[in-house]
Amino acid sequence: MEIDLKLKHTFVSDNSTLVQTGGLIAKNILDLRLYEFFFISIYLTFFIFIIKFIVKNQKLDKNKVYFLISYHYFFVILAYVYSLLNVNDLDSFFQTAYLFLDSDDNHMANNNMVLINRYLIHIFNLHYFSIFIFFGFFSSIGFLLLFISINEILKEFNLNTNLLFGLFLFPSWHFFTSFPGKDSIYLFSIGLFFFYFIKKNVFYLIISIILIYLVRPHILMLVLFSGLLIWVHYYLKNTIKSKLSYFILILIIIASSLMALKQINPNTFSHIANFFEHGALYRSYSNEFAGWYETGNNIFINSFKYLLYPLFDFSNLNRAIVSLENILIILLVLKTLLNFDEKTFNLVINKKVIIFSVLFFISMLVVLSNFTANIGISARQKWMMMPFLFLFIIPFLGKLKSSKL
Repeated sequence: MEIDLKLKHTFVSDNSTLVQTGGLIAKNILDLRLYEFFFISIYLTFFIFIIKFIVKNQKLDKNKVYFLISYHYFFVILAYVYSLLNVNDLDSFFQTAYLFLDSDDNHMANNNMVLINRYLIHIFNLHYFSIFIFFGFFSSIGFLLLFISINEILKEFNLNTNLLFGLFLFPSWHFFTSFPGKDSIYLFSIGLFFFYFIKKNVFYLIISIILIYLVRPHILMLVLFSGLLIWVHYYLKNTIKSKLSYFILILIIIASSLMALKQINPNTFSHIANFFEHGALYRSYSNEFAGWYETGNNIFINSFKYLLYPLFDFSNLNRAIVSLENILIILLVLKTLLNFDEKTFNLVINKKVIIFSVLFFISMLVVLSNFTANIGISARQKWMMMPFLFLFIIPFLGKLKSSKL
């Protein structure tokens, strides 16, 4: 365990160094310890063993798997370099864990990230660079599990696996999940969730739910809401034949749930009852800062902007990449509409996991777009929901039958 954290130098900015450190306030934070090379060697050996096991056990195309993992780790290194030059969330998570005993952030998820970093730093003796490598394991496994799961869920469709593989190469998706933060853990969680959902393994489903709660508790509420609504829908559909009775029972359940919430947690009820008003107030306050775009009271336009803004913005490299990705997403959606056919649609809506994905995608889009109108935040956060959209549109895009993954 590290015994000399050099705290006396913590708040002294070393301007003599040629290496910028973004939001890092102490040069020695970037020091690479000799034992970290030993850790990375052991870690990579274990990581390669896990990947080979998954490839063999799931009968995967190893070339695609190795390319996907290598591609993601390129972005892990890119994210590390980027973090040295720009302020990012990891600055606060890592430094608070490195320098202080407690974290008093108002957001539970931020405190949890500090706690995770504290364990990695003070118990496992990892440091700034090796923490990037360590988290890269989870985010890359998240991509792999999600890729396997979507292939398995859609195996009865006329699936073009090369097209599906291409959808997993969006640069922004890899970049934002390469940082040792909440997005990498969330990606691992949803990969784990889908993989063990199709395996019907409840134990690992619980693990994924706990992980989502630790880093994105509000998203977990949407997961539970979507899952519960789907369960109620199918339960009532199978037990009640009258459509009128079905809708009446749905309304009674919703009204009863809101009344119970009002008694148990009035504050949460108030947020739900005044959802759009709270969102409009937050956006009007926040758009005074740089990077916020104009929004109105139309939830459809707000959702569209959140998901696909900016378009044709080539003012800098980041905006150009995001714009090109958004144009491609629009083209994919248009292609989905052109390829729409009733037979495929009926197959899609008969799969509960896809209906859950659509409901979750819509609810997350409405919630996040109501409170966020920032280009950087929306460009990062939208990748929490895009896999769920891909799961719905891929059956309509696959017209060429390719070999199984």
